[in-house]
Amino acid sequence: MKKVLSSRSCFKLEFENSSNFSGLNLRLSGFNFLTRPSCFLWTLLLAGILSFFSFSIALKAESIVKFKLIDGCLVVVRVSIDGKGPFDFMIDTGSDGTAIDLDLVKELGVKPTSTGILITAAGARNVPDGYPLHHVQLGSRMVPEAKAHAMDSASLKLRKIRGIVGQDFLAQLNYFLDFKRHEMTIEEDNELSGRLTGNSKRLNFQKLEGRWMVLLPQEAGPTLKMVLDAGANKLVLYDCEKLSLDIDNSSLRPVQVATLMGTQHLQAARLRKFEVGGIVLQNLMVILAKNGTGVEALPEDGSLPARLFNGIYFNNAQGQVALNPEFARTTQVVFNRQ
Repeated sequence: MKKVLSSRSCFKLEFENSSNFSGLNLRLSGFNFLTRPSCFLWTLLLAGILSFFSFSIALKAESIVKFKLIDGCLVVVRVSIDGKGPFDFMIDTGSDGTAIDLDLVKELGVKPTSTGILITAAGARNVPDGYPLHHVQLGSRMVPEAKAHAMDSASLKLRKIRGIVGQDFLAQLNYFLDFKRHEMTIEEDNELSGRLTGNSKRLNFQKLEGRWMVLLPQEAGPTLKMVLDAGANKLVLYDCEKLSLDIDNSSLRPVQVATLMGTQHLQAARLRKFEVGGIVLQNLMVILAKNGTGVEALPEDGSLPARLFNGIYFNNAQGQVALNPEFARTTQVVFNRQ
């Protein structure tokens, strides 16, 4: 039986905002600073030293990977394979599997072990699959062995992207994509989860019918099942007439959509209002597509671009994502006079 793969990434430009971080909170007590100036100076010095070590302990487990943001939406990181590289790979949360360029396949000398069916918005086709990749290293994380399918994309070749890191790899991590700082922070021991504030918009994030999706309840109409896609920049909806969304039909126009398999001619329109976990997005341009049938049919209602948000924290261990996350960086040092 052939393995069904999926990737629906588009390559265009969206907007960029920033994440919200709070600063150091330091409280000193138990000293009379007016009558004991030397104690005051020593206290400040000691507080600074303790604060430094507190931050070092709190942050030491985090692995920060700088990424390039190409065309406003493609998150590109450096990946090493079996001690070779590093190579430019794209982080694609909308792709079920990891992919590798055919030229890099030859460079690494690996052979396919099976055949898969790659499905995108432009259709489906058979591709070589099961390329064994050993010691795949991204930041602090190393996977001893991974399987990849073949990728032959002129668009990615033009950008010198050698492969795609998909959900088969990413689902093993907790990480934060910060689009302002161009950083991917990989969590090692719940250090990000412990600092996530209550202002962050959280959604359930889970694998449903073989696809990683978020569920978006709507005021009117059905709950939407959406793939959260870090490789796309436009909202895509399938069979929109069934979704009861506020589409401005007078804005309909033809568009050409780029995918890993080429281009497809579709329609676009303006979505007046779209709510995502309490975040209201207005006047979005949305790509309208028809879902496939048979083996080409996908279970989601569409694709939600990660770049619509300031940043996203993926906590795969808890099955959640936090949109526009806020992390508290607060250290409290208290001195008491004996």
